[in-house]
Amino acid sequence: MDNRQTRKTFGLGSSLVAGICLILVSACSTPAPPAPTPPAAPPPIGLSSKIIELAAGYVAHTERVQGLSSAFVDGGEVAHDLRLASAYKVADLEAGAIGYGAVVALQDAAFVTAVGAYAQDPVRRQGLATGLYANPNIVSGIVGSDHAAALVIAALDAQGQAILANGVAIKQSAYTIQHQAWSKAMVDGRPQRLADIKALGEQAPLADQAGINRLQKVSTGSLHEPLTTPAALVTSGVAPTPLVTRALAIAALAVLGEVREGHDDQALALMSDPATHRCLTMAKLNLYQCLAVAGPHYEDVFCMGQHAIKDTGQCVIEAAGAPIDPAILAARASQIASNQAAAMKLQTLAQTQTARRKPSAPRKRGR
Repeated sequence: MDNRQTRKTFGLGSSLVAGICLILVSACSTPAPPAPTPPAAPPPIGLSSKIIELAAGYVAHTERVQGLSSAFVDGGEVAHDLRLASAYKVADLEAGAIGYGAVVALQDAAFVTAVGAYAQDPVRRQGLATGLYANPNIVSGIVGSDHAAALVIAALDAQGQAILANGVAIKQSAYTIQHQAWSKAMVDGRPQRLADIKALGEQAPLADQAGINRLQKVSTGSLHEPLTTPAALVTSGVAPTPLVTRALAIAALAVLGEVREGHDDQALALMSDPATHRCLTMAKLNLYQCLAVAGPHYEDVFCMGQHAIKDTGQCVIEAAGAPIDPAILAARASQIASNQAAAMKLQTLAQTQTARRKPSAPRKRGR
């Protein structure tokens, strides 16, 4: 075999060997691992429509009551405003205050950012959510919660103070309108009036669609509208009440995506506060007792100003955490005792009148 044939044969063999080696290497090599799955995007921030409606109902009721005039001109106006001031269910107003507080807390950027850090990791997100459901008080350990609490305290306190002030003005008008003859006339159908007021007390506060839409946008950050300016309270060190704490917990759960539509049952269960519930319930009971013994229109004005408005405003102030004036507590206890005594007197009088109206047994005639 000449040299050219040898080189040709050698070259063909080398190519064959190289091809075989390439096939073997390809077959034995480990495939590259797949690219890691990017972490899931955190859920969007927001509150369910039910919670927004409760919050909007609370705001609408407080604004309606603040806007009532103390310059009454006739009994029809008194009856109309009494119905407006009384038209709220205790549980819904209480839950609405917490819902509104949550909307306010979501305005605090530092608080939202701190909670949002948990939302980036599914494990940490679920851990914080589970903890908040079990114990809302742990929200105080989140960075920025103190400033967010101050925002909520300032917002609720301002609303409560405005309600209380109008209650004082309307209560005072019960005395000033007595120079008008109509104010001393007896209210027609007083038992039915009381029944109607009690029925209104079982209805949720009504909110218009504009108010609902506004709070929905504010809660998601699509509308930047500061709801309060708590310059004084931010530095005052006012400790958050249980109601304010629950508002912060609802806000934190909203950042974690736990209060989305159709997934808000556990959050709704947190929206109550026993102390606020007792306070509002007592205001209602005092209103009913007052109306039960009231006669002329000016007395209805007194019941409305004192119990439907002023007492409700004081409950909101206490829920916010503002200091309670001991004189107010003493006056409240005195008023409760007075109403109870008046109710007992009315009941005794009614029983006496009923006994007098009973027909006596016919006498037997002698023969």
